[in-house]
Amino acid sequence: MSQIFNEQNMIKSLSGSIPDGETFVAGFCADAKETAIIRVYSNCVPVMDTKGQVDYILPAIENGEPLDGAVTFKVTKKKYAEHSVYIGITQNYLVLTECSENMHYYEFDIIKSSPFAVDLTEKITPRDIKYVFPFDDIQDVTIKKGIFGSLKCNITIKDGSYFKLMFPKRNGLGGGMPHFDEYREKIVNKLSSVRGRS
Repeated sequence: MSQIFNEQNMIKSLSGSIPDGETFVAGFCADAKETAIIRVYSNCVPVMDTKGQVDYILPAIENGEPLDGAVTFKVTKKKYAEHSVYIGITQNYLVLTECSENMHYYEFDIIKSSPFAVDLTEKITPRDIKYVFPFDDIQDVTIKKGIFGSLKCNITIKDGSYFKLMFPKRNGLGGGMPHFDEYREKIVNKLSSVRGRS
C-alpha cells in the first residue's frame, strides 16, 4: 500500500503545520481537484531571482516602523491538477498539507492595503506558504454526495482562498488508516458546523 495512505505519515505531515498550542484531532487523505491559497504580507520586500521571479520575501519593519521600500505584497498559490492532500483539524484550525511535492502556479501583486494583511516576522519563500486557517476565517463550506459513497467538499476562506476536494468513501483507504471513518466523520461534522458562518 502506498505510504500516502499511512496514518502515522499523515499525522506527521499535518503536525508540521499545526500552530503552537493546538493538537491533532482528526485527519485523512483526500483528493484535491483545485486549490488556491492567498496570503497578503504588509511591510515587506519581495526579492527576485536571476530569472525575475519572486525568490523570497523579507520582513521590512524595525522598531514597529516600516523601512524604505516596504510594500504590501499579495501572493496567490494555485494548483489546478488533481493531487492528494492530507486534511486535518485541530481544536481551532483547518490544516492541509500535500502528500507529495507538487508544482504550483503563482501570482504576485503589490497592493495598497488589505484587511487580511499580516506583518512578516521572518523570511519566507512562496513555496513554503502553509495551508492553515482558523475556523473563524472560513466563509463557506458545501458538502455534497459524490459517487460510490464519496463526498464533494468545497471550502471558501474569507480572504479568497479556496479548496475543491473529494473525500473518499467510508472504508475506502484500506488498512493503512484504521481511524479513517472516525476521522472523516469528525471533519465533516466540524466543517458542517462552520458552513456559512460569518
